[in-house]
This record gives sequence, C-alpha cells and structure tokens, in this order.
Amino acid sequence: MLAFALLASLDCETAQDVASCALKGAGYPLPPEVDAMEDARWWAARASRQELKAFALASFRAMPARDQTAFLSFVQEREAAA
Repeated sequence: MLAFALLASLDCETAQDVASCALKGAGYPLPPEVDAMEDARWWAARASRQELKAFALASFRAMPARDQTAFLSFVQEREAAA
C-alpha cells in the first residue's frame, strides 16, 4: 500500500521511471522465434521507458542509411496524419 501511495503521488513519467527501476523492466529482447515484429511488439509492451528509448536509438543507428531514411519517412507520415 505504501508503494502504491508513493507512485500515485508522482507525475506519470516519474512514476513509470520509479516502477521500471524497481521492477527491472523487460530485460534484453530475446531472439525472434517465428515473427520478429510480433516478438518485438511483445517485448516493447513490457519494456521500461528507458529500455524502449535505448533500444530504439541503438536499432536506428544500426540501420543502413537507406533504412534510416525509410524509417524517418514512415514516422513523419504517421505523425502528419495524426
């Protein structure tokens, strides 16, 4: 009850950071079993905010320039549609 009261007293972003730290997040993504995108979605749904940011940036930087350009175009199109 004390932990709940503490988290409830924090703003949403800080509460997520505190909870992720305490719960250790999702850990490292496992190698895909069948469908890489499905596995990535499963992992991302459980990952902490810190993990999401770290793996997103590392993944982006590891992409070839052509894929980076395509990814940025995809993100910008979705953002413009919203």
